[in-house]
Amino acid sequence: MPRTYDPEFRRRVVELLRTGRPVRVVAEELGLAAATVHRWKAQDLVDRGVKPGLSTIEQGELAAARRRIQELETELALVTQAAALFEEGVRPKAKYPVIAELASQGFSAKRCCRILGVATSGFFMWRRRPPSPRQIRFAWLTELVRAIHADSRGTYGW
Repeated sequence: MPRTYDPEFRRRVVELLRTGRPVRVVAEELGLAAATVHRWKAQDLVDRGVKPGLSTIEQGELAAARRRIQELETELALVTQAAALFEEGVRPKAKYPVIAELASQGFSAKRCCRILGVATSGFFMWRRRPPSPRQIRFAWLTELVRAIHADSRGTYGW
């Protein structure tokens, strides 16, 4: 990962270059790579309008816009996945399993909770909670009905 320098330090290095000192000498004195100092000098010329190109402010705005676009694309994909899960028959009241499914697909659980209007703490408490006696009984009955349906070669039940 490239090292970042304080904007004030960069400004002072550029001022040294404006006084006529060679890039190589300034870079050696400050322990910087000559290519870094050349890049700062070129960016200064763009910022002052001497050379064409994107100014530092424009580059920052562009980077912020790209980050925001990425966030929105992620949220759109998340909402699309959630809608697909709801279309598959998940009841609107059963948002926690939908969030768990989206989180297993790589989406952030916090973001899923925010978009679906659920408290993050409630989701994580739900995930840690053991199944209730009713849920256990329902699962047992479901398996029993499936077994009876299979034994009857699909004639009982729907």
